[in-house]
Amino acid sequence: MQHDREAGVGLIEIIMAMLVLGGAIAALLAAITTAVYSSNTHRNLVRTDTVMRNYAEATKQAVRDGCDGGTSGGSYSVTYSATDFSFMTYRGLALDDATCPSAGVPVPLRLSVTGPAGTKEMQIMVRRP
Repeated sequence: MQHDREAGVGLIEIIMAMLVLGGAIAALLAAITTAVYSSNTHRNLVRTDTVMRNYAEATKQAVRDGCDGGTSGGSYSVTYSATDFSFMTYRGLALDDATCPSAGVPVPLRLSVTGPAGTKEMQIMVRRP
């Protein structure tokens, strides 16, 4: 009775198939992990940008409201609450310490927002109406 050596699957074929499948699964998991990480990073950047822009608008409105009809040298205060983004901190760094600018003279103001994506800064110009 002779045995046919070509009748079944050998150990080497099984090992090679496992290596190929293992490599494919590892590549797929790496791609999924990268996509999840990138999506989370993008979401945090967009949230930081949203808070920064809203804070800039609140600052401009505070200058308009607080300095309207006033004299230069008065002060204004920014009231802003990022309720949906309570995990972020934000602040304005006025070059003139929140004093009302002279009429028609723009004053630079640097805004800073710190969130999960790091600290972002923006410079805006505020002026009294």
